[in-house]
Amino acid sequence: MVIPARYKELNILLPERLAVEKVWTSVSDKVNDALILPDGRADLILKFMLDDADRPYDIVPIIAGPSADYWFSPTIKRRGFVGLRFKPGFGGHFLRVPLASIAGRAYSGAEALDLAPQLANLCQPAGSINALIVRMERFFDDYAEAQISAALVGVMNDMHLSGGRTTIQHLADDNGLTVRTLHRLFMRFVGLSPKTFAAILRFHRALRLLTRAGLSPSHAALEAGYADQAHMTRDFKRHGGFTPNSIPPDLVMAGLPLS
Repeated sequence: MVIPARYKELNILLPERLAVEKVWTSVSDKVNDALILPDGRADLILKFMLDDADRPYDIVPIIAGPSADYWFSPTIKRRGFVGLRFKPGFGGHFLRVPLASIAGRAYSGAEALDLAPQLANLCQPAGSINALIVRMERFFDDYAEAQISAALVGVMNDMHLSGGRTTIQHLADDNGLTVRTLHRLFMRFVGLSPKTFAAILRFHRALRLLTRAGLSPSHAALEAGYADQAHMTRDFKRHGGFTPNSIPPDLVMAGLPLS
């Protein structure tokens, strides 16, 4: 998940054993509705307000399940967030729930604590945003060791290397799985089907080709693995709410590990 206002992914070296892919922060300097793009991951977020000395208060936990659809998050001035983006497939181990059961949903406050009571330890007053970040790092050093199907690790690597361009049949064959087993692993550990997850990666890769590599829509569609430009346009409308020719100028994208 990316909450755009002054969004920043922190350059923190995370141990491989942890389930966390990125630590990020965001602080809003205006009132608006922020566009949130799907990335297929689950996030743990602390939402807070900043006082005049930039100290967080009114700290509220949020658990955001993996999603394939865009949505808008209302923000106000001095509203801040510190978030941990789980590696795909790892969030369910921490939350102790099947990710498919929370896909496309966000749980805030008491609802989040019902899912993960241990989050209450993160919501005590903090002297700074950095103090919140350190608190979350220490918390996950205790709680979030990565446990996932070894077969799914290979599939995830292949998916990200291909940018979602490979077929589900090829993914299954290359990793010694049946398509049915692959689908079951994804629904259990990722919360989305492999086809949906691949579509999200393809969408993000196409966005990069358009906004960073400067490719034309027709060339980006071909390079990203779409059947044609119309196919890409349909996916952009579904996952972003815009077309390849109307990408928001202030769009912020997650730093996903795509080749």
